[in-house]
Amino acid sequence: MAAEMLDLHQRIHPWNSSAESLPLRCAVAARVVGKLDQDFRILDILQQNMYETFSAWLQENYGLETHDPVPMAQAYSRAEERFVCRVSWRISQPSTLTWLHVFCERLQAMNPSLFPIFMNIIWYVCENVRMRLLCYQQVYADSPPCHIACGILCIAVCEVGLLSLDLLRPPSMSTLEWSTLFCSSLRHDEVPRCPFPELKCWMFLSSLEEGTGQSSQDLRRHTHKTVRALCSHE
Repeated sequence: MAAEMLDLHQRIHPWNSSAESLPLRCAVAARVVGKLDQDFRILDILQQNMYETFSAWLQENYGLETHDPVPMAQAYSRAEERFVCRVSWRISQPSTLTWLHVFCERLQAMNPSLFPIFMNIIWYVCENVRMRLLCYQQVYADSPPCHIACGILCIAVCEVGLLSLDLLRPPSMSTLEWSTLFCSSLRHDEVPRCPFPELKCWMFLSSLEEGTGQSSQDLRRHTHKTVRALCSHE
């Protein structure tokens, strides 16, 4: 939920998103969720450690340096009040379509030289798969929209050739079994070809993990479930 709130805030106020302000906003989003969960015991820990943790993560992963001093309790309270006012407390369970938009925006930001080139066709595949799944109510019975969106997005990036299909193969299936099932789910006979070297594919898989907040094992599981759902209604 904290990530959802931060995404919403950044979409509403993108012009107010300096590197220096991100650690505080991340910490405030986590702090609000702690209050919503009535986990008041972690609030002191959040105030002491979250800012430093997010600052270090930004510097290590993206080379963004923050120079603001660690905010005190009073600054946290003011920032928290501004944060919830700006998002107008629009905290609700997002749909599969919402998650797809969020994931694509993140991947575009993380891969500015590559992902936008494929954006239109990726979105076309995502919408095609999503509309088919709308008819299959049982798919949603035990799967959160976030997980369904992960499966749809993974199918799309494999279909357009951004990711090798074998990298999302379930461990229980052979390459032939997996490619046959995948092609059947998309109603064609030809296995998607990925023109990129293996290292590039692994790097993009890492981007998918970061952009969706899921491990590679989770992404394989979500993709497998979505593919099977598509095949079971042919």
